[in-house]
Amino acid sequence: LVDNADVMELFEGRLGLLGQLNSECIKKNGTVENFAYNFNIANIHSNIIVRDNLHRPYEFGLRHYAAPIKYDARNFIERNSAKIPAALMEVACKSTNPLIRLGFQ
Repeated sequence: LVDNADVMELFEGRLGLLGQLNSECIKKNGTVENFAYNFNIANIHSNIIVRDNLHRPYEFGLRHYAAPIKYDARNFIERNSAKIPAALMEVACKSTNPLIRLGFQ
């Protein structure tokens, strides 16, 4: 039986991949390069992080139980960003309720 608790902590922990990704996604000008950099720095002491053979600023690596895996984060922010549909934005901006209207402008 393989214990992946340390890998899961890197995904789900406070300074983990998902937390770092969400932090970068809420920034107005968040970038995949900043995401990968911040993830690596936040977990610099982890023996799960792969630091070798990462040649691009949007790459990071994790040492899984079977083998080290290199990830390309170029689409991570786009795929994780919750886009509000244009039709909903249009209706909300025209709302007679000022709280709703101002929240979407």
